[in-house]
Amino acid sequence: MRTTFALLLALSLASPIFAQTKPPAAGAKKASPQASTSSDDAIKKMIHDAEPGPIHKEMAQRAGDYTRTTRLIQPGAPPAENKSNARFVPIIGGRFLMEGDGGTPGQTDFSGFRLWGYNNASKHYEAISTYGQSTAMIFMSGAASPDGKVVTYRSGWEKAPGATERVTITVTQLTADKFVLKMVGSAGEQGPVLEETYERVKIKKK
Repeated sequence: MRTTFALLLALSLASPIFAQTKPPAAGAKKASPQASTSSDDAIKKMIHDAEPGPIHKEMAQRAGDYTRTTRLIQPGAPPAENKSNARFVPIIGGRFLMEGDGGTPGQTDFSGFRLWGYNNASKHYEAISTYGQSTAMIFMSGAASPDGKVVTYRSGWEKAPGATERVTITVTQLTADKFVLKMVGSAGEQGPVLEETYERVKIKKK
């Protein structure tokens, strides 16, 4: 069923490809075998890009419950710390990883939602982030380090019409059960820095 849907989607989006399936007009030249092969290859690529791959399987390994320690570090002030819980769930056939949390008891305004993914077509990691103290959405696009342990996102959100706040977000996998997200603004390390440390909640065996 998924393959059929992907094929239909590919045909609907690729109008030049779809057009080649129509009967040729009288006197029109027949499509060359090379053009037909090119169309077939384009459809195969679309179907391939629509399916989760090895990177999605790696991301899915992060699924589970975590404790999260958030630290806001600002120049001239002691770090502000907040603790909460987070849950990661693979969705849509493993194509995306959904992150949600309910904040700290009594501080539900710190709740948030993120959606993590990897775009097979663009070869970029992508994500969106929201939280309970803003109606803005942070859009992220990035690439991994050669060893795959650090993903650096170029991110931003529109803070006013025509004005975008740019930030750099890194996600560093320290162990199979621990990773750190770090957000740095345009001022770099000299400005405000947000750090979130995630540690997996392990279920004790009876």
